Amino acid sequence: MSADRMIQSAQKAQIHPDEWAPAVVVGHLSQVDREVWLPRLALMIDAQRDGQPAPEFGWWEPDGKATEAAFCDMSVDASGAQLLASRTDMVMFLKDLTAEQWLAKAIHQNFGEVTIGEILFQILKHDEEHRGSLVA
Repeated sequence: MSADRMIQSAQKAQIHPDEWAPAVVVGHLSQVDREVWLPRLALMIDAQRDGQPAPEFGWWEPDGKATEAAFCDMSVDASGAQLLASRTDMVMFLKDLTAEQWLAKAIHQNFGEVTIGEILFQILKHDEEHRGSLVA
């Protein structure tokens, strides 16, 4: 649902100088899903399964110019398709987690100790921060 709202907002958004175009904003979210969220969720599950300490994660910031270059020639529909694909991958990853796996932990530089569910909250919060830039 968050991805749908993001795409709808991007389709209606105006382009603002000195800001990412709407298609880039949407593409960035798929980029973060694939480069940050999904790998980190997998590391959390793997560490729990293997009896290892909770993984530690730093703050991740994209290379703004590279992100813009990757998505600037795309339509919102094209970058939206990538976001829907990455979110489908995330749902497929999450759908079979056990109650114990939902409690897998990580230590995040900014968020402190987090579980899978708390990471999902951060994903939605990140989405809404970027959606806010499209509707402002």
